[in-house]
Amino acid sequence: MRILRGRRAVALVSTLVALPVLAMIASLFGRHWYASSDRALQLLRISDVGGSHTPLLGAWSRWGWAHPGPLQFWLLAPFYRVFGQTGVLTATAVLNLVCLLAIILIAYRRGGARLAVLVGLMLALLVHGTGAVMIDPWNPWAAFFPFVVFLLLVWSVLCGDLLMLPIAVAVGSFAAQTHTGYLPLVGGLLVLALLWCAVPAVRDRRRESLHRSPSVRWLAIAGAVGVVVWLPAIIDQLSSGSNLRHLLSYSRDPGERAAGWNAAINAMGAELRPNGAWITGHDTSTIGFLISSPAWPGFLTVAAVVAAGWFALRRGNGDAARLAVVSVVAIGLAVVATSRVTGIFVPYVMHWWWAVAAISMLSIVWSLVSDFRTPRVRDTISGIALVGVVAVAVVMVRDLPVTFPDEQLSHMIEVVGPPTAAALDHEQRYLVRGLDPSLLGAAPTGLYFDLYRRGFHVFIDPDQYSSVQYGAWREATPGDVDAMVMIIDLPDLEAGAWAPPPGSRLVASYDPLTAAQRAKVTELTAGIRELLGPNAPRGRIATGLGDALHMTGLGVPASALDGLHALQQLGDGYAVYLTPPPLA
Repeated sequence: MRILRGRRAVALVSTLVALPVLAMIASLFGRHWYASSDRALQLLRISDVGGSHTPLLGAWSRWGWAHPGPLQFWLLAPFYRVFGQTGVLTATAVLNLVCLLAIILIAYRRGGARLAVLVGLMLALLVHGTGAVMIDPWNPWAAFFPFVVFLLLVWSVLCGDLLMLPIAVAVGSFAAQTHTGYLPLVGGLLVLALLWCAVPAVRDRRRESLHRSPSVRWLAIAGAVGVVVWLPAIIDQLSSGSNLRHLLSYSRDPGERAAGWNAAINAMGAELRPNGAWITGHDTSTIGFLISSPAWPGFLTVAAVVAAGWFALRRGNGDAARLAVVSVVAIGLAVVATSRVTGIFVPYVMHWWWAVAAISMLSIVWSLVSDFRTPRVRDTISGIALVGVVAVAVVMVRDLPVTFPDEQLSHMIEVVGPPTAAALDHEQRYLVRGLDPSLLGAAPTGLYFDLYRRGFHVFIDPDQYSSVQYGAWREATPGDVDAMVMIIDLPDLEAGAWAPPPGSRLVASYDPLTAAQRAKVTELTAGIRELLGPNAPRGRIATGLGDALHMTGLGVPASALDGLHALQQLGDGYAVYLTPPPLA
């Protein structure tokens, strides 16, 4: 079948893989996204690009330092300037699409049309597994597909394709700068690639020929590229920046317990299953942690990668064996990186596992089938893979339109933003505060950014993270402002966790529940509080798994908790007040 050979196959599989992403982009037209939480903080820093506060570092981390570089901010800034917040979603999808096409082209360069089609199926499954992540600028997601590109670039370097080395440095730096969790994997694999290139140069000890060595030339170019892409972080460090010191301090003593080797090995077992999360899109338990799994599926996958790579090497296919080397090294680095994860052991901080798992499965398949010589067998395998790509594309297009990141909060800000802005004065200064414990302050951050982009002089309270999150120039105390903007979620407002001070006025409100549903929430909450008595929380009644088990043990009926939980899942309501600043 000619269509499964040569450039026709590459064009066809590229089109099929791109189709769902293009459809996602098309589904954004005419819709408006309003950022909240960490994404609002990212857009805030993106909006700073080109000004006096152009970011030299990346997104903030909950450990008090920033991710090490601003490449993501700089790349997305032109789209934000021209198309606004929704343009950042489009730009993220475009960047991921470029990564997908680059991966297919690298595969074609390495293994011809057969490998390009197999990689197309791998990418189709990854795109399906990640879903709306394709448009999401949140930095743990934004680093993912560049990292997949990076893995294939490192493989290319090991295959003697030295042109790929400086590209690997640039792409790997983007992933590591965007999310520090990728740094151990990128750093370790770059060391492997650099050593692989350095060996031929070291062998040539004659000075008159050393300068003519391709390895030396490409190593020099890669070094220059590395300096350029890391120059912003270097400038930050030389200008009395402390981020590098904080990063090094965290790596030595994070201040909280790391996951450890047992958790890392079990994570390997969960992610390297043949039907792992990179295919299903699900590796999160009901309480938000990584699903538990025995370690043996991971070890079996590692053994299969090694055995298939050895088989390929014995058959004279060194390139397929080198892909196995990249896979095994990546698995080892992923285990090390996972063992150092601190805080809550949640999958989003270990998203690299999906890329490592996908490449490992590709390595097994390619090592076994790359040596097939019979055209009919080659075409059959390519045909099956192509059918899989088509099936995934159909499923994804059927599920459109794509869901916005934090869609409920986006709609909330869309509703409360205009009336809040109408109540403010562009000549006055405002301190934005909020009470939103269930979403860790996502709503106040979203409202702050919405008011900032409308041109208001808005500020936040100084704390240990505010200068990294917002920038120190956006900090203010109550004595520095004319008034305060308070956004409070309705459950905490109704529970009396915050009361409007004298002189306050309600300027905007939002409630996703109907009047009957809100009345039911009030009724259920009152009943649960009565049963809990002195054990009732001051603010909202949380109905997560742990909280529900605790309250059930105190005599609260499961039916009441289930009913409240179902209504809470529809989203929180919010009220926005304009209040005078508190007296000093």
